[in-house]
Amino acid sequence: MNLLLTALPLDVGSYRGTPTAAPYALRGYLGTDPELSARVQVQVGVLEPSRSDEELVDELSRAPAGAVGLTCYVWNVERSVRLLEALRVKRPDLLLLLGGPDVAPRARRVLQDHPAIAHVSYPGL
Repeated sequence: MNLLLTALPLDVGSYRGTPTAAPYALRGYLGTDPELSARVQVQVGVLEPSRSDEELVDELSRAPAGAVGLTCYVWNVERSVRLLEALRVKRPDLLLLLGGPDVAPRARRVLQDHPAIAHVSYPGL
């Protein structure tokens, strides 16, 4: 399976458009498991936060992936969830994942409120 990991970068001041480290760290971590590495090919995508939701969903929907995972932080949780919900409509075949310190503590609630999302996770919780 191909897994696309990505996040919406911070869109403020000098940090504008700087990719977050989480997707890269997750790819590295997943690469430490030989069995998982043999079954899952991980790609990291960089989203441009100034683009519209529709443009980002179109971009994500064209990815040659069976799963898309978005990492979340306080500044991008709501928009990330919106993107995954819209992506579910466009690509119902995708496994949609969400993770990060701002969603994991309320994973049960996120999954209940947003059935398009298949799994919510954050290492260490």
